[in-house]
Amino acid sequence: AKTWIEGVASGAFQWASNAYQDTARVLKDVYHLSLDETVSLLNEAGKTVEEIGKTVYGIYTISATEVTNALQKINALVDQVGSMLKDVFNTSADQAAQVLKDAGYTADQVASTLTSIYNLSADQTAQALNAAGYTASQIASVLKNTFGWSADQVAGFFKNTLNLSGDTVNTALQGAGYAADQVKSAMQSVYDWFS
Repeated sequence: AKTWIEGVASGAFQWASNAYQDTARVLKDVYHLSLDETVSLLNEAGKTVEEIGKTVYGIYTISATEVTNALQKINALVDQVGSMLKDVFNTSADQAAQVLKDAGYTADQVASTLTSIYNLSADQTAQALNAAGYTASQIASVLKNTFGWSADQVAGFFKNTLNLSGDTVNTALQGAGYAADQVKSAMQSVYDWFS
C-alpha cells in the first residue's frame, strides 16, 4: 500500500490526484487498511489534511469525529483540521468546537481555529467553547490570553451571556490567572460582591 501511494503521490503511476474516493476504495478494499492506517499513510505521502479528509470521507466514514480523531493521532495542526471540517464535512462552528474538543484539542487551539477558520468574534468563540463543554476557567483563559479581555469583561460576559453564578465566575477568573485585585474588582462591579 505504501509503495502504491508513493507511486501515486510522485506521479509514477497514472492516477488522478483528485480521485479521492477511488484512492480510499483501493486502500480499504484491496489493501485492507483501517481508517487510522490510511490517514497515517496519506500523511506520510505528503497529502494535506484536506486531501486526507476528502479521501476518507464517505468510504471509511461520514463521521467528522472519527476523521478528526485519526488526524489528531498524526498530530495534525488544529487549524488545518478545522478547515477540513468546514470544507469537507460542512460542520458549523459549534460542531467543529465539539469535534475538536472530543479529539483532545485544547480550548486555546479550538479558539484559534474558530476565529481564523470560522471568523468568529470573541463572544461567539466563547459561546461555542461553552457549548462544547470547556470549563469556565478554560474559556476565561482564552478570553484573557487570546482576546485581551479584562477580568471585568469576562465576568460581565459570563453573567450576562452564559448566566454563570458568581462563585463559578470567581473561580474561573482565578483559574485564568487574573490578579487577586482584578478578580475582586470584577466580582464587585459585576456581581456586587464585597459591598
